Amino acid sequence: MKASKKTICLLQTAAMVISLCAWGGEAAAAETITNDSGIDLSFMESEKAPEEYVGKISFWSFSDMWGQIIEPFNEVYPNIEVENVVIGQGDYLGKIQTTLAGGGELGDIILAELNIREQLFEMGIFDNLEGEPYNLNRDYLEDFLIPQETYEGNVAGICNAIGVGAMAYKWELLDKYLGISTQEEVEDTFKTWEDFIEAGKKVYEESNGGVYLIASYSMVQQLMTAEGTEPYFDGNTPSNYFLNERAEERYNIVKAFTDNHVMDPAIPAYMSPGLNQSMTEDHHIFYAFPTSFSKRMFKMFDPEGYGRWRVAKAPGQVSTIGGTLVGINKDSKDKECAWEFYKYMMLSQEGTVFSFNTGGGVAPIKGMEDVIDYKAIQDDYIDQNEIYYTMYVEWPKESVSRPPELYLAEAAAAYEAVDMALMADTSMTLDEYKALLKNEIYARCPDLE
Repeated sequence: MKASKKTICLLQTAAMVISLCAWGGEAAAAETITNDSGIDLSFMESEKAPEEYVGKISFWSFSDMWGQIIEPFNEVYPNIEVENVVIGQGDYLGKIQTTLAGGGELGDIILAELNIREQLFEMGIFDNLEGEPYNLNRDYLEDFLIPQETYEGNVAGICNAIGVGAMAYKWELLDKYLGISTQEEVEDTFKTWEDFIEAGKKVYEESNGGVYLIASYSMVQQLMTAEGTEPYFDGNTPSNYFLNERAEERYNIVKAFTDNHVMDPAIPAYMSPGLNQSMTEDHHIFYAFPTSFSKRMFKMFDPEGYGRWRVAKAPGQVSTIGGTLVGINKDSKDKECAWEFYKYMMLSQEGTVFSFNTGGGVAPIKGMEDVIDYKAIQDDYIDQNEIYYTMYVEWPKESVSRPPELYLAEAAAAYEAVDMALMADTSMTLDEYKALLKNEIYARCPDLE
């Protein structure tokens, strides 16, 4: 018997309401599915019943957590075998390069982090999801992230999450030293990076060197690199913005933060044991993070920190700093089964809710606020009402996304190298900083002109 539209469980908007457990923050699938959005969703329809699809595909993912979606998928599609091949994020680009060089086969479902996305795009391995046999309608996707999801004008994949850059903070510690604690007070006080300088100096001095306003340089690096949309490269040449305008901004901030003890020099590395341990202690206040990580971060790194945390926008323009592109291998030998798995994981009601419950990621699809009742989520760790609605609905609407660039990973690494050099010796002049940055980017990218 042919599958009905309801059997496929499309993630359609309007009447789809998902209830959430009060303290668990988990969603349950809605029973009613309608399409009041006006968007053509015919691409979600399947030609056969789920059990009639038979095949084996591979999913090249970053972790076992990604593979958790396979079990619920197989409850609907029992005859599609999905192999989860785990490849570390740092090894992913190399694995694809060596596989292609050796004439091997890539996974049917493949990933791309922003820093290496353009390199993977230029290898020609991602299929055009707007073409046959998929015919995805991009009107279904959130507009602000489309620049990160397209290559040569076509949608090459969909990001698995809307990771807006934010600042988590220990609100009682902040109140103790600066007399502010609410989200509104924090966002009014810290509108720019410069606003952290005097405040950080005050915290450090009043705590006798025992407390830093910002936990780590990596927090600043992560947010500042993602800010804005101005290209870091002009064709095959580092842009003036990268080498001069943005370089000067970074130089001034990093130097001032170091001289005034705004950030802790002892834990510069992101996701390091020292940084993670600091979340459980009262020596650091602010931490940068992508909002898509909110459901996991506090539970993982501060399991006893109930009510310790609040969240505010990062300074400056709201920007996306998280989200992995998920696509289909252009040379997949079973695109039919790959597309059914892809639709379930990225676009279906069940798959999207499962991903949110297990990892906090929600694909950037229009109308998600009608699917998940973000306002009803209460979090043991975050001492704010309706903050999930703010993080997942309000902030994304005002955010910008840095488009992929071929040498984006190298640009970030070059900035980090010169920033670390400046932190070690703040007598470095701006001209010396710029010269070092130029040397760093050309050393990392010898093909640049």
